[in-house]
Amino acid sequence: KKPQPKEKLLSQLGEYKLLKKLGQGGMGAVYKALQTSLDREVALKVLSKELTAKPAFIKRFEREAKVMAKLDHPNILRCFNAGKSEGLHYLAIEFVEGGSVQDQLKKRGKFPIGDALHIAIAVGRALEHAHDLGLIHRDIKPDNVLLTKKGIVKVADLGLAEYGRKEIRL
Repeated sequence: KKPQPKEKLLSQLGEYKLLKKLGQGGMGAVYKALQTSLDREVALKVLSKELTAKPAFIKRFEREAKVMAKLDHPNILRCFNAGKSEGLHYLAIEFVEGGSVQDQLKKRGKFPIGDALHIAIAVGRALEHAHDLGLIHRDIKPDNVLLTKKGIVKVADLGLAEYGRKEIRL
């Protein structure tokens, strides 16, 4: 029996050199990558090959990029770029070294009251900014709240976000 050929491992996507796979979700994978033109680390969210055949998922993915681009707040993950290369759609977003609140809860069990309040207030400010633009996140949970190594809170994953006011258009 002949061995099946392995799927080609991707090491570069456009101007992004893939350094390490950070995670896998329902929509695709997230990689730590180097944006070679600016010599900066980013998180590269790549839509899975299976979903690129479904226009509704491509539209949702592109919508997430547009939503992130409209939000300018220190507690919301920034989107630097969206593109397509090698037949794959990707978002280049701010890379956060510290992990999620969920990761920290698994390690610690719980946060000291001061840290918990810091996180809650920062998430509240981020959501207030989004709500001022008519945006509803719809998926706030510990996995979607990131912490930098310096303790800065970043709300992430706007893939399910929805505009609550009809007059707001992308």
